[in-house]
Amino acid sequence: MKNKLMKKVAVGALTTAVVASQLATTIPYNVFAAETAPQTQATQATATQYYTTIGGLDGRQISIIHPDSTTISGYVQPGETIEFYSDDYSGAEVVGSPSFKVSAVGNSTTGAFSVNIPKIPENAVVNVEMSNRPKNGLKLRSVTASDGVYHFGGTTIDPLTTNSTTISGIVTPFGGAWITLADGSSLQAYSGADGRYSATIPKQPAGAVIEVDNFYNPMHNDKYDNGSESLDVKTTVIAPDTTKPVITASNKTLTVGDSFDPKAGVTASDDTDGNITNKIAVTSNNVDTSKAGTYSVTYYVTDAAGNVGTKTITVTVNEAPDTIKPVITASNKTLTVGDSFDPKAGVTASDNKDGNITSKIAVTSNNVDTSKAGTYSVTYSVSDAAGNVGTKTITVTVNDAPTSGTITANDFTIGKDGYIKGAITGDVASIKMIINGKVYSPRNVQSPSNYQYYVAGQITSVNDAVTIVAYDKNGKELDRANVNVNNNQAEVGTITAKTFTIGQDGYVQGSYTGKAAKVGLLVNGKELNNISISGGSYRYYAGRYITSANDDVYAVLYDADGLEMARVKVNVQKAADNTSGTVTAKDFTIGDGDSYVRGTISGDVAKVSTIINGKEGSRISVSGVNYQYYVGSKIASLNDNVTVVAYDAQGKELDRTTVNVKKAEVPTAGTITAQDYLVGGYDKYIYGTTTGDAVVVKMMVNGALVPAQRAVDADGSYKYYAGDKITSINDVVTMITYDAKGKELDRTDVKLTQTAGTLAINPYTLGDSYLTGTATGDVAKVQLLVDGVAKSTAFVKDGAFSYYAKSTITSKTGNYVLVGLDGTGRELTRQTVTVQ
Repeated sequence: MKNKLMKKVAVGALTTAVVASQLATTIPYNVFAAETAPQTQATQATATQYYTTIGGLDGRQISIIHPDSTTISGYVQPGETIEFYSDDYSGAEVVGSPSFKVSAVGNSTTGAFSVNIPKIPENAVVNVEMSNRPKNGLKLRSVTASDGVYHFGGTTIDPLTTNSTTISGIVTPFGGAWITLADGSSLQAYSGADGRYSATIPKQPAGAVIEVDNFYNPMHNDKYDNGSESLDVKTTVIAPDTTKPVITASNKTLTVGDSFDPKAGVTASDDTDGNITNKIAVTSNNVDTSKAGTYSVTYYVTDAAGNVGTKTITVTVNEAPDTIKPVITASNKTLTVGDSFDPKAGVTASDNKDGNITSKIAVTSNNVDTSKAGTYSVTYSVSDAAGNVGTKTITVTVNDAPTSGTITANDFTIGKDGYIKGAITGDVASIKMIINGKVYSPRNVQSPSNYQYYVAGQITSVNDAVTIVAYDKNGKELDRANVNVNNNQAEVGTITAKTFTIGQDGYVQGSYTGKAAKVGLLVNGKELNNISISGGSYRYYAGRYITSANDDVYAVLYDADGLEMARVKVNVQKAADNTSGTVTAKDFTIGDGDSYVRGTISGDVAKVSTIINGKEGSRISVSGVNYQYYVGSKIASLNDNVTVVAYDAQGKELDRTTVNVKKAEVPTAGTITAQDYLVGGYDKYIYGTTTGDAVVVKMMVNGALVPAQRAVDADGSYKYYAGDKITSINDVVTMITYDAKGKELDRTDVKLTQTAGTLAINPYTLGDSYLTGTATGDVAKVQLLVDGVAKSTAFVKDGAFSYYAKSTITSKTGNYVLVGLDGTGRELTRQTVTVQ
């Protein structure tokens, strides 16, 4: 090849070849390549590297120019002038190249020279001329490599298609490209500082092979960084790319409220460029996920050849699925025995989508029996179109037919009567007595028109509050009546009292008649201690108790037995110019929602105020015995100092008190249940469960609280020993549970059941040691009666008994009866013993 030949000729040959090829005006100079050591005068320049001579320079050497070089040195012929100047080749300048021209004369003996130059940018060319080589100059390139080698990446050809009319690529900077077409014809092109070349060619057929040779390397003729001596490349002409790229995207279905990324899952590929997903553009997108509808998204992508691919998908946004259950509307019902009952009457159902679906209601369970009283349930079910199921359970209470009745009570005289007696009407089946709030066990009535209730010394004072209460057979209260209590033993007497003046008098004084022994005072309903009296007059100290003209004061006369004989109201007045009074304050609880300080006043208190942390609020008018003072949120800390001050009508301070501030306690709650209790059974414990904050339980029997308490177990259960406290099926037993601070949380009545059982006696022959047999139910022991006289007892074990009777049953004609007893000794059954 011509270019290969040109790269390997010496300087003189190169000049001849260039002239012969008519390229002398284009490439006027030869250019040195570099070598790592000089060919001659090696001893004088061991630290300097020189361009390698191609030949014909008669030992001349020039040091390699680097971008940071400031001198050029070397060897020419002795006395020869060497000149360096910037490149003036049209279009060949490197940006930043300096414009300069310098020269030096070789040493007359050695030919050595050295000359200063400006810094030459990388790849820029410096022209060299020597006086003994006229018209045969050089071009030297500034290079980075320390050895002066130009590291060339290789010759390239840009892709060619059948439509191409230009060939282009890269050769060495300021080099040449020898282009050979498929038909054998050739042409040349040259590069500038960037190494790019370009030439016009006719269109080539597909498959045609085009070759480009880098025929001019001004720096070196056989060293390149690609390690190859050849600078030739070939390329094949291809048909133009007309295939559109393909976008892969699928239709999507969303639900209202979903997020939507239009590019998620969308890809693009091209037969030539491969994966071009990153070039996808969304050209239209009207998707709105806030409402149901059908929308579209269009995508666009272009490959390197300019082919365009598009794709449109459909995005369907559906309503959110219906997951809301339909609602059944049904209320609890209360019926009376004998009423008719339609479980669907008044029951409706609705759905947020389907609307009224009452017709679809089904009754899934119904145990209502209107022939007897009780608590029952009915369960309904309904489904909407989406399959959501709604249910509802109601309670149906069937009550017995209404009952009514009345009760009256005769007067009861202490010391004379032992029973409360009276009349009843209607459905009264049992009665209870209440004395001073204490409820006594019920008693069944024996007559439809009257009753009597034994009081057993429970009524001791005419001041006792006694009520008799009537109930029907189901325990429903029908009526109640108060019992008038008289005292058959009380003496007759009278009492008088002088006016008591506050601030002057210390004693209530007066006179009395009759066989009186003591006198007492009642101040605002509070009974003070009684004092002994004699001689027809009395004197009772009351200075510290009577503090206001508004106090309600009575003097009460009693006989020696403490029975009231008479009483009189004491007139209380205050001194003309002397006022007094007191104030109290209840605890103030932060956080319980109450914004008032509350308390009581007495005496002449007309106004009160509060002092909070030293600051007094306004004074408000008060009257009566109670007051409330609005403080809002002013009391916010347990450390707040709060005082209530009482004043009379003229503003005189009468009293003050400190308010105890505390925080609201966390509310506690809990429940209690109790199992049925067998009266007379072996087991003397009541069992049950609690929930919530319950920690202890107590028992109440017939209104009296048993002092003993029992702790609740860790699982919420309890076991309470009733012992001998429950003796009758008619006892009223209540279990009460409390929190850790003793606050009652809940209570429940214990259902009492009666012991029962039977005896079966095996045949007994006179003279046998034991009378044997079996027992059922709650029979705990057996006792033998001989002619009505009770003998010893024997315990029942595993449902059988064995009673030693040899010494007790002594004849066949005696009256022998075996009695079955429960655990408390109550008779459950009896059988006659037949002696054989």
